[in-house]
Amino acid sequence: MLDVSVLICTYNREAMLVDTIRDVLNQTYPSFEVIVVDQTASHQPETQAYLASVQDRIKLFHQAPSLTKARNRALREAAGRILIFIDDDVRLSTHFIQEHVNAHQAGYTVVQGRVVVSKDADKRPAQTPPFMNGMIKVTGRNDCQHKGATNTLTGCNFSIEQGVVERVGYFDEYFQQLAIREDADYGLRCYRAGEKMIFWPQAELEHLRSDSGGVDTGISNHFFAESYYRNELYFAHKHFSRFVVWLYQWRLKRRFSKNLKRLQRSLHP
Repeated sequence: MLDVSVLICTYNREAMLVDTIRDVLNQTYPSFEVIVVDQTASHQPETQAYLASVQDRIKLFHQAPSLTKARNRALREAAGRILIFIDDDVRLSTHFIQEHVNAHQAGYTVVQGRVVVSKDADKRPAQTPPFMNGMIKVTGRNDCQHKGATNTLTGCNFSIEQGVVERVGYFDEYFQQLAIREDADYGLRCYRAGEKMIFWPQAELEHLRSDSGGVDTGISNHFFAESYYRNELYFAHKHFSRFVVWLYQWRLKRRFSKNLKRLQRSLHP
């Protein structure tokens, strides 16, 4: 069996996708394949030319937009023992694959890598403060310097062994449209199935998080999208008690109200 499959699901991404693939192809690890599931209707000429130039080094598949279906297509096409998911707008060091392999060689079946958000990112989440390092299992943060237990996943940078798919299954395709919670759902399923999970900061990448294209296109306006609420509440109902579901509902209403007020202020300065 091939050692590693690197899986990239992409949508309406151009130069960043090219840079991501280049970084993958420049890895020092000797035995891996690259699978790209492209949900883009048509690329710019430069992107199309690059994809054609590396067609003998990647496996390219096309399908209609759906992140969960794209992830599942990638899993079905993968031949590697270790399956690494990355986003289509990331930058990698040349030893990125090796670090994921190191984590699996240490006995873990599910590995969450560190996500460092680019200083030039269009969207930048809060960074985990130093005192919270080592609390990944509780906080679910991904920009952390220390190794630790985890029970969640972020789709930008994680890996699983092929056997996990056999034991846990595929991504839940009821999570639709916006890229919300399908990765956390899979992480909780792995955790509850007894998989050995670890946050491994050495498997680090830089996430550019551009609002231009990407599998989470439109997420900056997600507080006004029906699919955002459906996915959030479906995740809560699927995994938590009625009280936690109520807290989710309260939080969503509060966020919607705050963002509606922000929108109104921007329209009427």
